[in-house]
Amino acid sequence: MKKLKWILGVPAAIVAIALVVIALLLMSYDYNQFKAPVAEAVQKATGRTLVIGGDIGLKLGLTPALVVEDIRFQNADWGSRPDLASIRRFEVQVAIIPLLSKRIEIQRLIIVEPDILIETDARGRSNLEFKAKTTPVPKTPAEKPDKKDGEVSLPGLVFNDLRIEKGQLTYRDGKSGKTYRIALNRLDASAQGPDSPLSLKLRGTYQEAPLGLDATFGPLTGLTRKGTPWPLDLVLTAPDTELRVKGTVADVPGLKGFDLKIDLDCKKPSSLARLAEAEIPLDPPIRFSGRVSDPAAGTYDISALSLAVGGSDLSGSLTVALDGKRPVVTADLTSKKIDVREFIKEKAPEEKPAAKKPAGPPKEKVFPRDPLPVDALKSADARVSLKAASILLPKTALADLDLRLALKDGRMTMEPLTALMGGGKIAGRTTLTPEGKGLALASVLKVEQFDVGKMLKELAIFDLFEGKLDLSTNLKGSGDSVAAIMASLDGHVSVTMDGGRINNELIKTLGSDLSTGLFRLLNPFGDKEDWTAINCLAVRFDARKGLADASVLVFDTSVMSVTGKGDINLATEGLDLSLKPSPKDGLGVSGLGKINLSLGQLTSAFKLGGTLAKPKLAVDKTAAALAAGKALGGMALFGPVGVAGALVSGTAGKDENPCVWAVKAAKDGKTSKPVSTAAKSESPKPGTVQPPASGAGIFGNTLQKLLGD
Repeated sequence: MKKLKWILGVPAAIVAIALVVIALLLMSYDYNQFKAPVAEAVQKATGRTLVIGGDIGLKLGLTPALVVEDIRFQNADWGSRPDLASIRRFEVQVAIIPLLSKRIEIQRLIIVEPDILIETDARGRSNLEFKAKTTPVPKTPAEKPDKKDGEVSLPGLVFNDLRIEKGQLTYRDGKSGKTYRIALNRLDASAQGPDSPLSLKLRGTYQEAPLGLDATFGPLTGLTRKGTPWPLDLVLTAPDTELRVKGTVADVPGLKGFDLKIDLDCKKPSSLARLAEAEIPLDPPIRFSGRVSDPAAGTYDISALSLAVGGSDLSGSLTVALDGKRPVVTADLTSKKIDVREFIKEKAPEEKPAAKKPAGPPKEKVFPRDPLPVDALKSADARVSLKAASILLPKTALADLDLRLALKDGRMTMEPLTALMGGGKIAGRTTLTPEGKGLALASVLKVEQFDVGKMLKELAIFDLFEGKLDLSTNLKGSGDSVAAIMASLDGHVSVTMDGGRINNELIKTLGSDLSTGLFRLLNPFGDKEDWTAINCLAVRFDARKGLADASVLVFDTSVMSVTGKGDINLATEGLDLSLKPSPKDGLGVSGLGKINLSLGQLTSAFKLGGTLAKPKLAVDKTAAALAAGKALGGMALFGPVGVAGALVSGTAGKDENPCVWAVKAAKDGKTSKPVSTAAKSESPKPGTVQPPASGAGIFGNTLQKLLGD
């Protein structure tokens, strides 16, 4: 028995002594001798210099660790700094036993203060382009792969513990001069084994904005297995923002077969301005959720879509197919409320106005002359359905919108288009068809019983108007710009209102501006009244080859009637409209002496000229002369009562209601006007005495600026 112990013990002791001797030799070996050979190998492979400024050390054991201090790798000779990369400390610990089964198991990898710069120069050259000294390798017969077709084979690699401390990655674009910087306070990644999930935790900044990432992924070995869903669950945090992605990816290298649930909660979008490197005008919080998948090659789905921006919302589904000759977008969307006003940033009242910049050339035209996006319409096909219970625009409120939009080969059709506006019904259709270098427009729209006051109340603009409008348009045109389409326009536009009222405060507000001062004539005697009754509004423009003729133009109130005629040249945007205000019978004649309007102003006709961009309102002296003479003659014979009688003897007198024919004519397009017995003669009776012209100003000059007298 003792001999057996000696026989077994002596070899064991020898092995133990040998291991101790080897360990002592390895521990005492100066590994810094490898600096020069390593640097030479790197120089040969890349043409750049690698400098190891610190020591190279080796910690022995079944999991030996290599430690290298102060590593610097040379940048390109044109680079913005000497080093492409530097690392203060690099430590890697590898298990020996797994190497026997061709598996690399890294127990621990620690990188301290890595600083990496990737940059390009003004010509687009990258500092990652190396001048390697390569030697041609003779071709050898390829071995038959012992794996399924298309499957990637990688050596078994496991990171049990990866840690990066105080790292920095910078990218500098030499062409734009922009720099992007990611700073890592700490990154930790770990996995228990090759088939265990990988956990990742990151804390750092991007462009000095804080970022965080907490994630769990499937095992690294699963990255090479096609058809096996690879799970992921990550949460990305940014200023006032959290993004969660959870699901699986069947083919990670090919980025195919994914099925992901995405949730985004951004409480303050403007907080992301530093990340986006741009001003983000949105202030309302954003919430998004949806399931993103690729059910077929080149097809991407967003199902169970839910988007909320402030008080606005959108839900439904969206599909993008990229496998045809052009992308096809299909969307089926619904909304309870879309408030566009939330997306329009207004200057705060307390803000001081910015210093005025030198005024540029005045705007000469209203209709844009920029080329229409014909190629953009041809770049994709689309089928979109949108149903919205409420849509609030800056000056329009719609309800129960139902829109179908189709885009095919550049031809866009919106049909049907139905909605409610101010309680009134909207129905229409519009098509845009490519025609040469431009587009052909065909649009039909009909609005019935649109309650203007109700809509203005919904938009919280004011509560100073009541009345229901009917609107009808049927227009066609073509051209390569909006201006060209307007210049070729054929069709009609009609607007009518049968009854309503307007608050006199609104009349005063509108009348305070020269360009809208005609509103004061709707009720020049309404200083003591709150409201002015509107009998009717009737407007119809018939357009032919861009010339819009005002076949009907009547605005009739309880005290004044304004009629007009003329046209608008849509090609030149020139205005040529004559407007004639006529006071009615029963204007409180007993107090006529207190009216603050001159007689000339009450009987003046107006000429609206200039252009749409620069309208000019002036008194039409020729058209007003006859009415003025008649009114002055009436005053000479009968005093103030004669003024009222003379003024109401025209087309707006008590024996004629212009609304009867005007509303019907505007809707039907038949403009034959009935002859009024009260308006058969425009000339004064023989023998009428004409007072001197100075008598025209006896009632004041309130509208002196408006009329230009």
